[in-house]
Order: sequence, then C-alpha cells, then structure tokens
Amino acid sequence: MPEALELAISEAKASLEAYGAVLKSWDYDDAQRLLLVHIRAEASLLERATKDIVAALSRVAGVDAKAEKLSQEGFARARTVVPSPPVMGFLLRLARSSLEGFPLSREELLALLLLYFSGGDKERALLTAPFLGISAEATSSAFEKLSSGKYIDPDTHTLLKPAERLLDAVIPVLRARSSMARESIKVLDEEGNVETFSVEKLAASLYGSGIPHSLIPTVLSGVRDALQGKSAVSKRNLVAIVSSLLEDLEPAASAAAKFTGYVYALDKAFVSVDGSLKKLKWGFLRELSFKVLSERGLIPPHRLVELHADFVADEVRGIVSSAPWKFEGYVFELEELERIARHAAPKVSATWLELCSLDAGLLASEYMSRGLGYAKAAMESIDCAERKELAVRGAFLFSSALLISMKVLPSNYVGVNVGALRGKLETLPQNIKSDVARFCSLTTSIARSPTIATPREDRKLLGMLKELDELMDRLKLEHAI
Repeated sequence: MPEALELAISEAKASLEAYGAVLKSWDYDDAQRLLLVHIRAEASLLERATKDIVAALSRVAGVDAKAEKLSQEGFARARTVVPSPPVMGFLLRLARSSLEGFPLSREELLALLLLYFSGGDKERALLTAPFLGISAEATSSAFEKLSSGKYIDPDTHTLLKPAERLLDAVIPVLRARSSMARESIKVLDEEGNVETFSVEKLAASLYGSGIPHSLIPTVLSGVRDALQGKSAVSKRNLVAIVSSLLEDLEPAASAAAKFTGYVYALDKAFVSVDGSLKKLKWGFLRELSFKVLSERGLIPPHRLVELHADFVADEVRGIVSSAPWKFEGYVFELEELERIARHAAPKVSATWLELCSLDAGLLASEYMSRGLGYAKAAMESIDCAERKELAVRGAFLFSSALLISMKVLPSNYVGVNVGALRGKLETLPQNIKSDVARFCSLTTSIARSPTIATPREDRKLLGMLKELDELMDRLKLEHAI
C-alpha cells in the first residue's frame, strides 16, 4: 500500500503543480487508514486540488478515498494545536514504535518530544497527545516525572539543559529509524549521460507506458532488490531488469514490450523541418526547450532547459508508444512539438505562464515582497519543520525576483534558481556580488538542514534565518525592486 500511495501522490503532485498548487508533504496512518496531506495553494484552488488528490488515489492506488472536512471551530483549533505534517508524521511513527534503549521510558520520551515540538507549550502538547493515540492524562503524568528528573522546568515547562542534550543525541537516531534509506545509484545511458536512479522517475515511466497500476509497486520492489548494493547500472541493464520482472508478472499482456517501447520511443521519433526529416534527438529537444522558454524575454538557465526537455520527451514517448507496435517511425511537425513544449513550460516555470499577463518588473516586486513575508513568518513559527518550509519558500520567491531582475527565467525549484544565481555572480557589481553569493549559500544550507531538527540544529537554523532576513532586506534596497 505505501508504494501505491507514493505513486498516487507523485501523480497528484505533478497535476497540482500545473496550476500553481503545491503538495508539500504527506503522512499515512495505516491503522486508521487516514492520509494527512499538506497543500499550499490559493484558497480558490484548494477544492480543485483536493478533488485531484482523491481522483489520483482512486485511479492509481485503487482506494475509495473521501475528503473529510473539519468544522470551522475544529479547523481553527487543530491549526493552532497540531504540529506541521512532517513533525506530526514523525511523531505518529514514533508513537507506534517501542522506543527502547533510551534513558527515559517510552511515555517520558514521547512527552518530552511532544513538549519540544510544541514550542514548550504544555497545553498545546496535551491537546496534541490524543492525535497520537496517547491520553492527555498519561502525558501529564510523564511531565511530572520529567520535572522531578530535572528535564523540564516545573513552572515554565521550558526544556532544561539535560533535556536539550538528550534530544540532540536522540532525535538523529529516531530520524534514521523512521526514514527510508535512499541509495544513490548512478544510471549510465547509451550516450554517456549519467543521472541518479529515481524510484519516482521509474514509476512515472511504468505508468506512462500503460503498465497496470496494480503491478507497479511489485516492480519497484523487485528493482530495489536487484539494485541493492550496486553503485551504478547501465540504462539497458535497468530496462532489462524491469522487463524481466514484467514478463514474469504479466507475460500475456506484453507488458515488457510496452515498457521497452516507451523507454526507447525517441528512437522512432522524427521531426519534419522545412520539408526534410530529421531524427528527434536530445540536442534538438533542448534547442526547442530553450526557444520556447525564451519567449517571455528572459533567458532560461541550462538546468531549466534540461528539465523542460525531459517533460517534452515524456510527452513524445507517450504519443509514439501509443502508435501500433509494428510502426517503424512517427513524424512530428515542428508546430506540434512547439505546442507540446509550450504546454510543458509551466511544469518547470510558473513564472513563464504568469508573464503572459504580468509585467516582469511588477512580478519581480511581488515575488520579492512575498519572499520577505515568508522569511519573517518563518522566524515567528515555533514549529521546526514549518519554519524550514516557510524559509525555503521565501528564499525561492526571493531568488525568482533576483533572477528576473537579471533577465533570467526562474524555475519552480529553489535549487535550480540558486544554481542560476551562482552562474551570474561574475556579472554583478562587487557590493551586490558578495550579498548574492551569501544568499545562495544560506539558502542551500537551510534547504539541506534537517526537517526534524534537534535543539542545537534549530538554534543554528534560527541564526541562519535571521541573517537571511537581514540579507534579503539589504538586497531589496540594492536592487531597488
């Protein structure tokens, strides 16, 4: 079930991003069959986003999903009481585990973690406890033991030094226990290109090739087992592994042939340009991506062009692989490929779409103001995961504004934006250059910081946030946006 959910959520996430909604995180409680989804979107888009998620769960995971709505009073209370979805998911997993081998009892450790992630607010922690299946009475009793054991102040309920030292040691261990290990395996294709193996990308290819949804989790599990312990694999060998699994699972449906045909569909694709046929190659797709993404008067960075070309290639694969199996080639008119490329552009750059109706300068000003607002909200948040999420969102919007001011097209990804900014450093005046370089460094450090932070890590994050906020204020004045 978890792998099917991952696939459904991945599809829903892509669907939401197409119209500006962002699926930030999710957590699933198997015992209650409850899926908690964190969405950031304009109020007018929330109902549409919810329906798309329900539809993806039904179509891909094969579950009869139903969206539940809290009452207005319940929503207001839950919004102020329950921690952010990443923290709540972390606590839910811990509440279902034994938590053995630590100096505190299971109840005391959970109570201490609850108090810490509630910002030292005892009442908030007690109200959150039932969401984890823990009674408020048991949590209150654990607080009394922690107070007598010199872990929390009995009057203010703030964490004392022994508690902070314990959490600094315990939380990284619990993070490792509750997270899925991701192996970094390199995939080498026939043209010598190297990329990191992605379960999500493989799942998307299986789905795109028409493989039955019920088979995909089993195939993904089999591929994980086959690649265990490997550091690299060729694309052909990876395709062979998947094809072998599909042949074993569904020999009569020719699933293996469908998948192989989809992966190598570009080999059968041609483009008609000025009356002559050319084989559709990656170089042509990247040129097309650059041309389309440049239509708004801003230069797309190299990484953004590559991401866009990947989306165009996926669309082309879908069209070619849907042709009859014995079809030797598929010819695209240039205009058709341009239409596909324009349709894919918002998937990698929402700015590209917004510039259809907004002036670049006004959009940059809006991005910068919103980015500063997110950064200041991050410093006020008492939730470590929410604080990081708000900070990264603020840095993303601010980086987008900076790129627009430099005549560069921003992407939908903060990492791509930071890379593009670093590529422009040498063109900037010295006084601005050092500030932009520091902005890039801080943004990268914050984005890579643990979402579930220890007290020491959280203090470090707060320090970086304060510097980032001051830096953004200064850069706004320097750019006069």
